[in-house]
Amino acid sequence: MTFIVEIGGRRYDGWTEAQVTRSLETVAGRFGITLSERWPGEREPRPIRPDDRVTIALDGETVLTGRVDAVSVSYDARSHAISVEGRDAAAELVDCSVPVTPVEWRGETLLSIASALAADFGIRVLTETFVGAPFEVFRTEEGETVWEAIGRGCAMRAVLAVSDGRGNVVLTRPQRRRAAVRLERGRNILSARASLDRRDRYGHYIVLAQQGGTDFLGNAETAHVLGEATDPGMRRQRRLVTIAEQGAGLAEAQERAEWEASVRAAQARRASVRVQGWREGESGRLWAPGTVASVFDDALGLAGDMLIAMARQSISGEGTVTDIDLLPPDAFQLRREEPEDEGIDWWS
Repeated sequence: MTFIVEIGGRRYDGWTEAQVTRSLETVAGRFGITLSERWPGEREPRPIRPDDRVTIALDGETVLTGRVDAVSVSYDARSHAISVEGRDAAAELVDCSVPVTPVEWRGETLLSIASALAADFGIRVLTETFVGAPFEVFRTEEGETVWEAIGRGCAMRAVLAVSDGRGNVVLTRPQRRRAAVRLERGRNILSARASLDRRDRYGHYIVLAQQGGTDFLGNAETAHVLGEATDPGMRRQRRLVTIAEQGAGLAEAQERAEWEASVRAAQARRASVRVQGWREGESGRLWAPGTVASVFDDALGLAGDMLIAMARQSISGEGTVTDIDLLPPDAFQLRREEPEDEGIDWWS
């Protein structure tokens, strides 16, 4: 297996550790590598600087295109080393602010709005799913980042924004591609852990939105529309009221409430497993976010389908491994039709 790193158009070998992480929950992938400071037989240190362009490929498949964020050098009596960290090109959207003067769109779709916001950074926005109806009004807010603006639109349209590894952003929903092999304790799972955390999970979600994106309707009773959703897996009926990020009609507010319930329920139940290698099988695909995997781990009480939310491929002196974050299979779906069976095991 080959972990190919190109920085500034030059291929670098001699690293001692390397990893790359991709996730459904963050728009920008990230990487980290540790290398010997000098090439064998060379006197000059490696000419790597922050902002250098980076491409990372696993076994010839490009998985990250971005820039170096940070470089650090260290040494002791026996060795010299350089550590390099960076992120996908979409990190510019995460870090940088929208224009000082707010921008407004009327009758534009999420795709066209996101494309306009990302264009200043040379980033294309693509789509592989229906992104919903046009917004009646969408405007940026002072002081927010570009990603916060795009993320508001994504939340209102119940879609995810992820990097495609080639410098673009893709608006998507999990596509339900199935992994070729089962993740199983005692077979290919090297280690695992799971957590249940309901601090950010509620039984009743209410979304209030200014109707039609206007400030004054002249009628206090119609000034806000209401969307409601419940989480059937919650035994405590905790309530969360959210103000919608944009003006919305009843259907949009309802969808926003269902999205909030879905995402919070999924993120409250998470498992992580480590497997040998980077691929699903000897000739399979790279483990990747958005894939559904069959999982059996009686120690954690897992038996059934799970959604891969994050995959981190790494290589070191111990070989190649992939760390995988797993969420419930209905993560990022608008409706959870059946309540969880609290009597199966502690995972519920």
